Amino acid sequence: MTLYFSQELVNLCYNVFNMSKNVIVIDARYAKVDTKKFNFGAFKKRLAKLELPSFQTHKPNYNKIARTCKPYQKYKNIIVIANGGSRTSALAYYQALQTKRNKKDVFFLSTMEPQLITELKKKYRPKDTLVMPISKSGTNLDVLEPLTAFWDEYKILPVTSPHKGTLCEVAKKRKWDILEHPEVGGRYSGRSECAYGIAYLMGLDIKAIDKAANIAYKDYGYRANLKQNQAFLSALYCYLLERKGYTEIFAPIYSFEYAGFLPLMIQLIHESTGKGGRGQTIFGDMAPESQHHTNQRFFGGRKNVLGFFIVNDRFMQQNKMANKIPEDLRDVPLRDGILSDIHKVPFDAGLHFDYQGVRENAEARGIPHIVMTVKDTSYESVGWFLSFWHYFTVYSALLRNQNPFDQPEVEAAKQISFEKRIKFQALKD
Repeated sequence: MTLYFSQELVNLCYNVFNMSKNVIVIDARYAKVDTKKFNFGAFKKRLAKLELPSFQTHKPNYNKIARTCKPYQKYKNIIVIANGGSRTSALAYYQALQTKRNKKDVFFLSTMEPQLITELKKKYRPKDTLVMPISKSGTNLDVLEPLTAFWDEYKILPVTSPHKGTLCEVAKKRKWDILEHPEVGGRYSGRSECAYGIAYLMGLDIKAIDKAANIAYKDYGYRANLKQNQAFLSALYCYLLERKGYTEIFAPIYSFEYAGFLPLMIQLIHESTGKGGRGQTIFGDMAPESQHHTNQRFFGGRKNVLGFFIVNDRFMQQNKMANKIPEDLRDVPLRDGILSDIHKVPFDAGLHFDYQGVRENAEARGIPHIVMTVKDTSYESVGWFLSFWHYFTVYSALLRNQNPFDQPEVEAAKQISFEKRIKFQALKD
C-alpha cells in the first residue's frame, strides 16, 4: 500500500522538531518549574572541581574484546548470568538494536529459581550454548549460585576482575578465559567491556555505539553550558518538581526498542539518588501498554507523579504499514464512529495519536511532564540515549548533594542473605 500525506497531516501526526540536526530533543514546556532562582554559576563551579566520571574516561579495548570473544562466536545461544548493572546495559542493546544484531538467542538469567534453570538447561544444549557469568566483584551470590548449575557441562566465559574475587579464582582453577570488567560501576558500565563483550557476540558495532556515546558526553558533561545541557536541565526540572511534592516519575516509552532501557533507567536513578530519605521513584512500561494500567494511577491517583514521555521520532514515508479495513466491515460500529474512520491510518500515526492523547490529557489536568524525542534507533541514537541517562543520573544525585556512584543500602541485605546460608549449612550438618 502506497500512501501520500500532506504536510498538514505530517504535522498532526508527528513531533514538529528538526530532528535532522538533533539526536535527542527535550521539550520541557509543560514541566511547570521556574529555574530563575537556581544558581547556575555556583553549580558550575562545583562541577569544575570534579574529575570526569570513570564511565566517560574509560577507554574500552576493542581489540582485546574481539580477541577474547571471537573463539566463542560459534555458539548459537548465550545465557548471561548477571544482576543490576552487569545486566541492564547489555539487555538494553539487545532490545534497542534488535534489527542490527545477529540471530543468537540470548537469555538474561538474573535468578537462581530452580524451575527456570531446569527449563533453560532443557532448551539450551551445552554444545550450542555459551554461559557468561558477570560480576565486577566476583562475589555476587545471585550470579555464583546459578552458575553452579552450568559450570560442569557448559562453556563458560566470565566477565569479572582478573585479579581478585571468587569468580576470578574459580575461572583460574577451571582455566576459563576472562573478559576483564573495568573499574567502572556496574550501572554505568554500558560503554565498557561488561556490556560490549555481549554486544560484540551479538554482532553489534560496538565502535559505532561508543563513538556516539563519547560525542554525547561532550554535550551532557561537566564542561558543557548548563543552560543548554539537556541532561542537566532535565535532572534539574525533576529535582525542582520533587521539592514541590512530585516524588515519582512515570515514564511511558512509546518505542518497543527503547523500552529495553527501562530497567537501566530504574537502576541508575534508584541506586544513585535513593539516599538519605530523598530521591524519586521512576516506573513505566512500553507504551501504549502502559496506558492500559498506569494511566489510571497517573491521572486518578495521588498528585505526586510527573510524566517523562519518551517517543521515537518517525516521519511519514511511502509504503507505511496502515490499517486496511475491507469494504464489508467499514460500517461496523467503533466507539462514536465506525471502522472506516481508521481506514488507511498508518500504524505509527496511531501510536503517536495514543501518545498525544495521554500527553494532552496531562496538560489539560495540569500534570507537569517532560517529553524526550529520540531521532531513531540507530547506533548513534542508542549511544546518545545511554549517555543522556548516565549524566541525568549524575546530575540528579549532585543536585541532592549525594554521591552518584555509591549504593550503601545494597550491601546490607547481601550480607544478611550470606549469613543465612552459613546458618543453613550449620543446621543441615
